[in-house]
Amino acid sequence: MKQLILMTLLVLMGMTTMAQEKTNKKFKKVEEIYPVYLDVCELNEQQELELYDLLMERQKEISKCKKEYKVLGEKPTEALVIIKTNYLEKIEKLIGKANMKKMEDYKSSQMRFDIKSLEE
Repeated sequence: MKQLILMTLLVLMGMTTMAQEKTNKKFKKVEEIYPVYLDVCELNEQQELELYDLLMERQKEISKCKKEYKVLGEKPTEALVIIKTNYLEKIEKLIGKANMKKMEDYKSSQMRFDIKSLEE
């Protein structure tokens, strides 16, 4: 009986770990982008919190869109452009035009493959 309980606990812990890893991979992009915004932009604490939430929301929507289009067997190019444009407008509204300009300058100063990773 003890072995059965122990085995069940081990299986549940393994499943939890796998689920956490999958979630962490999903939001890896946010963890890459967010510190850049913090370094480049001058944000207050409230803006920092709201920006993080906005980036997470954006990534969730992008992931959802990609899954939906994968099921359909199509590429979500246009839908992703719309999502990214909408969120860029929301981010600009949150952090201001001056900070958006700083981010654009930062992105343009990076090598092309670095910019690509920031935009996705």
